Amino acid sequence: MALTSIAYAQTNKIAVEVSFNGTRCNGSHGLCVVEPTLSKSLYNAHMYLNEKGLLVMEIIISNLEEGQLNTVLGETYSSSKTVYTFTMEDTFVLSDELRFALKLPNGKGEIPKGSYTAVVGAELITLVFGLR
Repeated sequence: MALTSIAYAQTNKIAVEVSFNGTRCNGSHGLCVVEPTLSKSLYNAHMYLNEKGLLVMEIIISNLEEGQLNTVLGETYSSSKTVYTFTMEDTFVLSDELRFALKLPNGKGEIPKGSYTAVVGAELITLVFGLR
């Protein structure tokens, strides 16, 4: 199975195009399904490991559906505010496919529950997750 990924040569990082819906499967805040996409028309975020070994998710605001920005942020978006809290109500286990695509080290593959900073820019929402 082919994975769609793009390489950013200037930083030697591999970014995987992913699709997610901004909520947990039961509708509460966090992540439910995050998978590499095979179609460029279906992705709404990139994921990669930064230089500190943290998992970065860059959500493309223009690829979100109506109302999804508020769902991701957990509150109503305000253009005067750039920093929000993204809450993971449960530990999220990355799929084997996503771990492989991100080239994660053996034993890494869980985003622990907790609060993470979400920074909203003009085009992206950037989340940085710890991994275990």
